[in-house]
Amino acid sequence: MPVPRIATVDADQALDRLLDVALNRSGQSRSVRRVLLACYNAPEWPLDLSDLRGLDPDLQASALTAIRLFMEGSDLYDHRPEAPWQTIWDLACQESEGGDRTR
Repeated sequence: MPVPRIATVDADQALDRLLDVALNRSGQSRSVRRVLLACYNAPEWPLDLSDLRGLDPDLQASALTAIRLFMEGSDLYDHRPEAPWQTIWDLACQESEGGDRTR
Protein backbone atom coordinates (compact mmCIF):
# COMPACT_ATOMS: atom_id res chain seq x y z
CA MET A 1 0.00 0.00 0.00
CA PRO A 2 1.59 3.30 -1.04
CA VAL A 3 2.22 5.95 1.58
CA PRO A 4 0.29 9.15 0.84
CA ARG A 5 2.48 12.06 -0.15
CA ILE A 6 2.33 15.22 1.89
CA ALA A 7 1.62 18.30 -0.17
CA THR A 8 4.23 21.01 -0.38
CA VAL A 9 3.25 24.41 0.92
CA ASP A 10 4.51 27.90 0.15
CA ALA A 11 6.93 28.96 2.92
CA ASP A 12 5.08 32.17 3.77
CA GLN A 13 1.74 30.38 3.88
CA ALA A 14 3.23 27.59 6.01
CA LEU A 15 4.74 29.97 8.55
CA ASP A 16 1.54 31.99 8.80
CA ARG A 17 -0.45 28.84 9.50
CA LEU A 18 2.05 27.51 12.05
CA LEU A 19 2.30 30.81 13.90
CA ASP A 20 -1.49 31.08 14.15
CA VAL A 21 -1.81 27.57 15.57
CA ALA A 22 1.20 27.92 17.90
CA LEU A 23 -0.58 30.63 19.88
CA ASN A 24 -3.53 28.39 20.78
CA ARG A 25 -3.75 25.82 23.57
CA SER A 26 -4.69 22.64 21.67
CA GLY A 27 -2.64 19.46 21.41
CA GLN A 28 -1.76 20.43 17.87
CA SER A 29 -0.60 23.83 19.13
CA ARG A 30 1.89 22.18 21.46
CA SER A 31 3.28 20.10 18.61
CA VAL A 32 3.51 23.13 16.34
CA ARG A 33 5.37 25.09 19.02
CA ARG A 34 7.82 22.20 19.31
CA VAL A 35 8.47 22.27 15.56
CA LEU A 36 9.04 26.02 15.55
CA LEU A 37 11.30 25.93 18.60
CA ALA A 38 13.26 22.95 17.27
CA CYS A 39 13.93 24.98 14.14
CA TYR A 40 15.10 27.81 16.38
CA ASN A 41 17.25 25.83 18.82
CA ALA A 42 17.18 22.07 18.28
CA PRO A 43 19.57 21.13 21.10
CA GLU A 44 17.41 22.92 23.67
CA TRP A 45 14.04 22.03 22.08
CA PRO A 46 14.38 18.52 20.58
CA LEU A 47 11.52 17.42 18.37
CA ASP A 48 9.84 14.08 18.88
CA LEU A 49 8.94 13.09 15.33
CA SER A 50 5.85 11.28 16.56
CA ASP A 51 4.44 14.75 17.37
CA LEU A 52 4.11 15.25 13.61
CA ARG A 53 1.73 12.30 13.36
CA GLY A 54 -0.82 14.09 15.56
CA LEU A 55 -1.07 17.04 13.20
CA ASP A 56 -3.72 17.33 10.52
CA PRO A 57 -2.34 17.00 6.96
CA ASP A 58 -2.30 20.77 6.38
CA LEU A 59 -0.24 21.34 9.52
CA GLN A 60 2.04 18.40 8.70
CA ALA A 61 2.83 19.97 5.34
CA SER A 62 3.43 23.34 6.98
CA ALA A 63 5.66 21.79 9.65
CA LEU A 64 7.71 19.96 7.05
CA THR A 65 8.09 23.21 5.12
CA ALA A 66 9.44 24.91 8.27
CA ILE A 67 11.83 21.99 8.82
CA ARG A 68 12.95 22.25 5.18
CA LEU A 69 13.67 25.96 5.64
CA PHE A 70 15.72 25.12 8.73
CA MET A 71 17.65 22.41 6.88
CA GLU A 72 18.41 24.85 4.09
CA GLY A 73 19.97 27.21 6.65
CA SER A 74 17.11 29.69 6.94
CA ASP A 75 16.30 31.30 10.25
CA LEU A 76 12.52 31.36 10.73
CA TYR A 77 12.91 34.63 12.62
CA ASP A 78 14.28 36.23 9.44
CA HIS A 79 11.13 35.17 7.60
CA ARG A 80 8.81 36.54 10.30
CA PRO A 81 10.66 38.99 12.60
CA GLU A 82 7.34 40.50 13.71
CA ALA A 83 5.97 37.14 14.88
CA PRO A 84 5.28 36.64 18.60
CA TRP A 85 8.32 34.41 19.10
CA GLN A 86 8.67 35.28 22.79
CA THR A 87 5.05 34.31 23.44
CA ILE A 88 5.58 30.97 21.70
CA TRP A 89 8.71 30.40 23.79
CA ASP A 90 6.86 31.34 26.99
CA LEU A 91 3.95 28.98 26.24
CA ALA A 92 6.33 26.11 25.58
CA CYS A 93 8.24 26.85 28.79
CA GLN A 94 4.99 26.82 30.77
CA GLU A 95 4.19 23.39 29.30
CA SER A 96 7.55 22.02 30.31
CA GLU A 97 7.71 23.50 33.83
CA GLY A 98 8.51 20.84 36.34
CA GLY A 99 10.16 18.68 33.72
CA ASP A 100 12.72 18.79 30.99
CA ARG A 101 12.01 20.24 27.58
CA THR A 102 12.01 16.88 25.83
CA ARG A 103 8.42 16.21 26.92
